[in-house]
Amino acid sequence: MAQPLFLKYSGEKIPVGWILSPPEIDAGETIASCVVTIDPLVSGELEAVGSVIIGSEPSAAQMLAGGLENEEYVVTYEMTTSGSKIIIKKIIVRIIF
Repeated sequence: MAQPLFLKYSGEKIPVGWILSPPEIDAGETIASCVVTIDPLVSGELEAVGSVIIGSEPSAAQMLAGGLENEEYVVTYEMTTSGSKIIIKKIIVRIIF
């Protein structure tokens, strides 16, 4: 399955994430925790700013900043639900300028 593509300017700081719905998550279930990783993780490039924002939708988002023009990064969200289910989602972030 192809990963979603998100276009980002290098100078902006913006939340990027997921809103989950059935069948990915059961009705009434929430996101209990989320760990976000960025690949490649290179100092001075795309970086996670602050903590993951967990919403009631259920959703998880991470503020992202920086990145080098014309580079792509894979941002992985490993979410654990209130029902102990682990959901892994990935987004490709392309820096356009």
